[in-house]
Amino acid sequence: MGLAWKPNRKETKRSLTRWWNRKGPAVGMWGAAMASRPHDVVPLPDAIGGKGVYVLGPFAGEEEAERVLKDVEPFR
Repeated sequence: MGLAWKPNRKETKRSLTRWWNRKGPAVGMWGAAMASRPHDVVPLPDAIGGKGVYVLGPFAGEEEAERVLKDVEPFR
């Protein structure tokens, strides 16, 4: 099987490398999205929509998690 089944492999690798280095969110080749910092969470539902999005983040505590949930509320 060739790379034809992964048409966006290069973009995915670049996106995941940026995420790994904590330089932004990542959107994988299978549609998975990850944020490495709390302020990277809000751009994700803005870009991909908020329906069916599960947020698991590196929050410093409950207050920070609540703030991010409030910020993404318009995208629900």
